[in-house]
Amino acid sequence: MYQWDSDSNTRGLPFAQGKTDAQGKLSFKVKPNAVYELVETESVPGYGSAFGWNDLPDGVTATDAGLLVTAGAAKSELTLKLTNEAHTTDLVFRLVNESGIPMTGEKVQIFTSDPTGKPDLAPVKEVTVSSDGTVKFSGIRRGAAYYVRRPDGGVMPVNVPAQVNDEPTVTLPDGTSATLTANYQVTDTSTTDQWTLTVNKVISGGTTPLPGATIGLYADEACQTLIKTDVSGQDGTVTFSGLIKGQRYWLKETAAPTGYKLDTTTYEGNETNSTVTIANTPNNSGNTGTPGTPGTPGTPGTPGTPGTPGEPGTPSEPGTPGEPGTPSEPGTPGEPGTPGEPGTPGEPGTPSEPGTPNEPSTPVNPGNGGSNNSANNPNIPQTGDYTQLLIVVTLVSGILLAVMTIYRRLMVKRRGQK
Repeated sequence: MYQWDSDSNTRGLPFAQGKTDAQGKLSFKVKPNAVYELVETESVPGYGSAFGWNDLPDGVTATDAGLLVTAGAAKSELTLKLTNEAHTTDLVFRLVNESGIPMTGEKVQIFTSDPTGKPDLAPVKEVTVSSDGTVKFSGIRRGAAYYVRRPDGGVMPVNVPAQVNDEPTVTLPDGTSATLTANYQVTDTSTTDQWTLTVNKVISGGTTPLPGATIGLYADEACQTLIKTDVSGQDGTVTFSGLIKGQRYWLKETAAPTGYKLDTTTYEGNETNSTVTIANTPNNSGNTGTPGTPGTPGTPGTPGTPGTPGEPGTPSEPGTPGEPGTPSEPGTPGEPGTPGEPGTPGEPGTPSEPGTPNEPSTPVNPGNGGSNNSANNPNIPQTGDYTQLLIVVTLVSGILLAVMTIYRRLMVKRRGQK
């Protein structure tokens, strides 16, 4: 409390100071009719300064720093009721069991004193654990110590700093402390009211176990709140134990084994449906899909200008064909044999007078074999044979000439390149 100079309307020298007692009360004895300025110099931990009061009594006005109070007559009393706004924060953490499963639906309590051995002690607040295991106590006053009691009966001391930017801390059993944040995980040792969910991974169309599939366990049907994941073993099974009785869970494959298609179906698991089978289809089964449209081929480049061919060389004169050989003389045909005597005909009856017989034709000499035309003898050369031989020789000479011309052009081009 400061003296107040009414003439200059300014704060004067300090007059008195004090602290509120356990009931939050503080009294000052002042001079009658004097003017003082009442200022809160230090607030209670976890509370803000008492500025901006409303409904002030007569003789009391607000200043920028506090209250301007005009004392009453002698032996009078002036009572002021001032309220400080508490600084609060939220205590948030996750509560899971020893299997890492959220303690969904369980009750957690918070106290201002240690409830151990005090069954009748009333909690400040009681909250229900959410589906993802989150525990949240809202509006917890800063600058105080609290005690959180888990479903297993264990008590966790929590210190909430008075400073606004300081995080709450939890005291661990070994005496050390850890920052209490939304990601801080507290383990509850309760082992009752739990069940196990089993997943069987198989190859589609049969019961062959399929290892290597990653399965996610979720707290919601939309599969947004992931609890934990596990991978199927050689027997194709995935086991999620420690699940809370009365709670529903959902399963979804997050990664398929190599060579298999991902199963995007969501499966529900509960106490009456505690075994779920999920099948995978191999990648190479079924329709392989429509092939993509081939790309447009590039435009071919402009071919270069061919070089000027060299002058062909002068072909050599074809050689003079040789004279055909002298054909050999045909052999002398053998002498024909002497024909046998004809038999004597029997005596004919007396016929009518026969006509005069025709003169017989002169027989052909068999030694000459009929016609003696030399064209039928293969040993005698024919007139057209010489013409055919000359044509063949001329064609062969032309081919040789063309080959020699091509060879010379190639040799000229190679010399030009060098």
